[in-house]
Amino acid sequence: IKNFEELDRDQVMVKLGETIQPMKESFIVAFLNWENARKEDMEVPDSVLKFREDHPEAIIPLRSGTKRDADGNLRDDPGMMDKNGRPMKVIDDDAEDLDCEFLNNRQAFLNLCRGNHYQFDELRRAKHTSMMVLWHLHNRDAPKFVQQCFACNREILSGKRYHCNTCPDYDLCEQCFKDPKTNRGTCNHTLQAIAVESENGQEGQSSSSGLTEAQRQQRQRNLMLHIQLIEHASRCSSSSCVSSNCAKMKNYLQHARTCKTKVQGGCRICKRIWTLLRIHAQKCKDAVCPIPQCMVIREKMRELQKQQQAMDDRRRLEMNRHYRMGVTGSTAS
Repeated sequence: IKNFEELDRDQVMVKLGETIQPMKESFIVAFLNWENARKEDMEVPDSVLKFREDHPEAIIPLRSGTKRDADGNLRDDPGMMDKNGRPMKVIDDDAEDLDCEFLNNRQAFLNLCRGNHYQFDELRRAKHTSMMVLWHLHNRDAPKFVQQCFACNREILSGKRYHCNTCPDYDLCEQCFKDPKTNRGTCNHTLQAIAVESENGQEGQSSSSGLTEAQRQQRQRNLMLHIQLIEHASRCSSSSCVSSNCAKMKNYLQHARTCKTKVQGGCRICKRIWTLLRIHAQKCKDAVCPIPQCMVIREKMRELQKQQQAMDDRRRLEMNRHYRMGVTGSTAS
């Protein structure tokens, strides 16, 4: 307590006042009338009304959705533009259904941050991490992790990367792999060639960016149709099904069961099939589902929820412990 005048004040409000004191210029102050205010005090004076009538050009109409600079002056907002001066579409996150596998649960988001060294411990790192997370959300087809070459330390963005399944985080680019003079460190294992998914489009934009509203809605409808088709193909046992795409989807499901490359190896068919299976599993409520791997995916999702609950409990206990230590220290002093 700083002085005796604050003895009778709520310490929570005192702490809140000290916290928001540096931010007071960012708040809007509203002067409210007290309950015993006179009626004439709540009316606009006649001099003000007369000035408004005599000088209507001085009245600035209120506009919603405008932006102002640091001095409070209105800024011209021509809309979002890219660096080439072309208009960009602003996506309404509340109106559009955005699905990203790395933002479905906390553990997947933690894996994304660990794999790309995203951090929130400093302001500049938090800004960069937030920007990259939003980029991943709006560019869901782009690769989430970019490996670096062990020898030249360059990012492997195209072609093939040669991965060691024994040494942790060991990859070589094509150029270093073909060069016999490359320093490979202590790794002498056989390296596996893995195709790197290159981003479609120019200037780092994937195929999911720059779509119109109609194209996005069409893409969402196609996704739902594929989910319905995979549900039909999983339940269909007829060899002469009337659906022309049923046999093709059955072949895709068979490929997903027998493929040795898998999603980790860069198989595009497996990646698309597993994406459909995951979206189905998120909405499936059947006790026994015939869709392949649906029960397994749901069980993994339940395990992730338990891990998240355990992390929340540990964080809550740690916060309570710090709070009790702080209260005990302030009482002792």
